[in-house]
Amino acid sequence: MKQTFLACLLLAVTILFSSCDKLKGNAVTFYVTNAGTAGKWDNITVQIGSKSGSFFTPERRNLVVTDCEGADYSVTFDLPPGTYNYTAKGSATWEGTVTVDNGDCKLVGLQY
Repeated sequence: MKQTFLACLLLAVTILFSSCDKLKGNAVTFYVTNAGTAGKWDNITVQIGSKSGSFFTPERRNLVVTDCEGADYSVTFDLPPGTYNYTAKGSATWEGTVTVDNGDCKLVGLQY
C-alpha cells in the first residue's frame, strides 16, 4: 500500500512539473530599427491580441534589440502560446503576424 501511494505521488509530481514546462512565458518585443536614418521622432502604439502598449523612438538612434528584456525605446508583451495579429501605429502603420510557443522571445523590428 505504501509503495502504491509513493508511486502515485511520484507520477503526480512528474505530470505537474512536465506541465509547467509547457506553460513557459512567451515574449514579443517591438522596436523601430531605423528611426535615426529616417529622421523620425515618434510615439508608436502597438496592439497585439487584446493587449496594447506604446513606446517612444528617438530621432537620432538606430536600434538593435537582442532580447526581450524590456530595452529602452521598445515595448514587450508577455503572451500565452499562439499566433497573434499585430498593428503598430505612429507616423507610419505596420501590420503583421507573430507566433510564440514554449518560452519564445520574438523581436519585431519595425522600419519606416
